[in-house]
Amino acid sequence: NTVNVQEDEEEDLPTNNEPIDINSVEGVKVQSHPFKKMLAGKRGGHLELANYTPHDRFFVYLGKPATLERMLDAGAPFIASVGAALTGNSLNYGLEKRYLKRLGMEREQLHAILKSGLIGEMALFCPDLFFIDGTDLTVIAKVEQPGLINGLFKLLNPQGELSDSIMKMAAGDQPAYVALRGNLLFLSTNRSELEKSLKLQETDGKNSLGESDEFRYMLTKLGITNKTRGYAYFSDPFVRRLVGPKVKIGQLRRILAKRQMEALTASGMLASIDDPETTLSVERLRAKGYIPNDCRCEGYDLDQTGMVHSKAYGTLNNMRTLIDSPVETITSQEAKAYAEYLRNYSSYWRRFFDPIAIRLDESAPQQLEVSTFILPLVDNTIYNALRMALETDRTANTLAVPKLEPTPVVKLSLNLSETTWQNIAETFSEIFTSYTGTSAAVLDDLGPSMHLAIFDSDPIIALGSGDVFGAFGASMSGMNTEMMMIPIALSMFTRPCSIFIETRNPE
Repeated sequence: NTVNVQEDEEEDLPTNNEPIDINSVEGVKVQSHPFKKMLAGKRGGHLELANYTPHDRFFVYLGKPATLERMLDAGAPFIASVGAALTGNSLNYGLEKRYLKRLGMEREQLHAILKSGLIGEMALFCPDLFFIDGTDLTVIAKVEQPGLINGLFKLLNPQGELSDSIMKMAAGDQPAYVALRGNLLFLSTNRSELEKSLKLQETDGKNSLGESDEFRYMLTKLGITNKTRGYAYFSDPFVRRLVGPKVKIGQLRRILAKRQMEALTASGMLASIDDPETTLSVERLRAKGYIPNDCRCEGYDLDQTGMVHSKAYGTLNNMRTLIDSPVETITSQEAKAYAEYLRNYSSYWRRFFDPIAIRLDESAPQQLEVSTFILPLVDNTIYNALRMALETDRTANTLAVPKLEPTPVVKLSLNLSETTWQNIAETFSEIFTSYTGTSAAVLDDLGPSMHLAIFDSDPIIALGSGDVFGAFGASMSGMNTEMMMIPIALSMFTRPCSIFIETRNPE
């Protein structure tokens, strides 16, 4: 959606070609919740590793570090394909291998460290969520025997020294950085990110995420338990950073550079097919007509393998992060584009930024439970529909979840509202009577809970990406709700599955 730029607002933006200092561009002005007041003088929750994390970073805590290795696995094929719903495609970007390499490690080394039991608990943080294009990752771990960890990293990097200094490790094209402080191990893809974390450790967490009123309050609403495997947190300052001009304009520039690099790569491949002996360069591709004469290709080069190199962003398979490509000045066109984005964003989020906490618990052996807590949400049709369809914490009976053998790979349990069950009864009463010969009054005794259990198997019928999640991908985006349910139903019910519906009248 676009919003017309008001004339009085345009007057505030530069009209010449002079560069604009990025620090002079205002970001979103949505206010924060009064967390200090909401704590009402109480201390709130506490999580030590959050004390070494900057307040404006995405934070993940792992109470059981062995969980990390399982998260890196593809898991059941049915669940692994959920990425199609999020990205609109089923490409495998190899993020596990890429980020382990950037940290100077291989999967076998990670397995050995986690298997040894030397890591008691672990946390990681990132400055943004652009994992596919490239971001920086910092890991903080509590170690049981620092001396052994020191020796292990010396073996990985014999030339380095792990003490009170920061050790630089070879990690592919870019180095990784390691530091040991007491029983705390710090490992990062970026030295400046590591230094931020070390400074917080030196100052006992002053101005950190863990010491913020916001995080301590949110822990009172969704805290860490002895069953917690993972805890992800999107803070107010992190969301504010993501929608701020430095990150938005920085990512815009990188996306445009990526598009240019992909176009040059394709042109180079075509030229090599036409003439395998050709010398690849931007000038030669332009002279041969593979790229237009008006192509702005300054700062790009091709090597003889056809790989495009950008002076600002590196290569396509290893693009520089936004931390390594900071935005200092912008053009008037970029300023206008961000002002337009700001107006659209502010029209939806007028009152508060809403931090989000997500907790993953091992509720029972071989059973995981995800809980989330979000402060008052924006008025949105999706959320309102969920509020209408599901019981809330003010009205719900306890959700009775059946224990199933064998254990399904997905089990969806819902407490449906009385209104929803009435709608179901009205919709299916005629069909129910026609096919069962039983009075539709039986439907009145159903609820409130309904459960769907799906067992992993190759589909008999595959539409879209071949799984239930594919129905939500880009290829289905033009369909209405009724049409979208067809591939969902066909894909879901051609797998071994069971449906359980609670009844108020078992007899």
